[in-house]
Amino acid sequence: MGKLVWLAIGAAAGIVAYRKGQELAEAARQDGVIPTAQRTGSGVISTAASAIAVANRLANGGQR
Repeated sequence: MGKLVWLAIGAAAGIVAYRKGQELAEAARQDGVIPTAQRTGSGVISTAASAIAVANRLANGGQR
C-alpha cells in the first residue's frame, strides 16, 4: 500500500512539473529569456521549500 501511495505522489508531482514547464516555455517565448529565468529560479526555490515541509510532516507522522 505504501508503494502505491508514493507512486501516486510521484505521478502527481510529475504532472504538476510538466504543466509548469509548459507554462514556463510559453512565457519564455513571450517575455524573453532573462525574466523567465528569474521567475523559474523563484519557483524552484518555492517548490523545494514546499517539498521539504511535506517531507518533514510525513516524517513526523503528519504533525506540524
